Amino acid sequence: MKGLTLIASACLLAPGAAFAQMSYTFVEGSIVDIELDGPGNVDGDGIEIAGAYELDDRFFVLGRWQDQDFDRGIDGRFIELGAGLHYALNETVDFVATLTYFD
Repeated sequence: MKGLTLIASACLLAPGAAFAQMSYTFVEGSIVDIELDGPGNVDGDGIEIAGAYELDDRFFVLGRWQDQDFDRGIDGRFIELGAGLHYALNETVDFVATLTYFD
């Protein structure tokens, strides 16, 4: 399944972080546990690596890779690549928009 998504949102900063500069550069790893209910009840697990890199004071690139192993020998892989922009609306809220491609 391939797709293209555009997401726009407002992100709230922690209370008391008055005019804190939010960083859009990060790397994270996760362990994924998946339970698909319905006919067959397939369960699985996997790993995910995600991150973003801030290019300047408004733009950033992002990526995510996930590898999943399900019951009955079913495997899944997911990759997402994209770019985004952020703009401070006030001291505690940023407007964030991303455009991503996933496969």
